[in-house]
Amino acid sequence: MAILLCLLLSLSIFLMKKDEDIEIMYSRFQTPVSGLQVLKKSYAAPEHVKRILRSLQMT
Repeated sequence: MAILLCLLLSLSIFLMKKDEDIEIMYSRFQTPVSGLQVLKKSYAAPEHVKRILRSLQMT
């Protein structure tokens, strides 16, 4: 249960780092997503897109 909460928290506060490449950011995003899939908790593709778009830095 603690791992699940940690993964959910990491996704909810996920942000792209300053000067981070989009591919590296996506790779970091996939880590908690994969962990959730292992625990049989996943989100639909539109939810992933929303979370990624919200995490992008505004320039």
